[in-house]
Amino acid sequence: SGKKNSGVYHMDETSTAGNLVTYAWRLWRNGSPLELVDPNIRRNYQRNEVTRCIHIALLCIQENPEDRPMLSTIILMLNTSTVTLP
Repeated sequence: SGKKNSGVYHMDETSTAGNLVTYAWRLWRNGSPLELVDPNIRRNYQRNEVTRCIHIALLCIQENPEDRPMLSTIILMLNTSTVTLP
């Protein structure tokens, strides 16, 4: 996204401020995760691959560590597009 992970971000006039993780989760829940992509890339990416990587990243930063996937599972998810993500 080109944003610093320690900054404070606002989604819109009605939402509260939060950090980059909160911002990423909001974009995911609102159905616009590709807004996380740095604009300098200028659409030079595969939308489905980037969306999948964002999904995997969000699984890895869940608040409860027990809900996070194991490293072996993460590697499998990144290397195999046929693995269904939770």
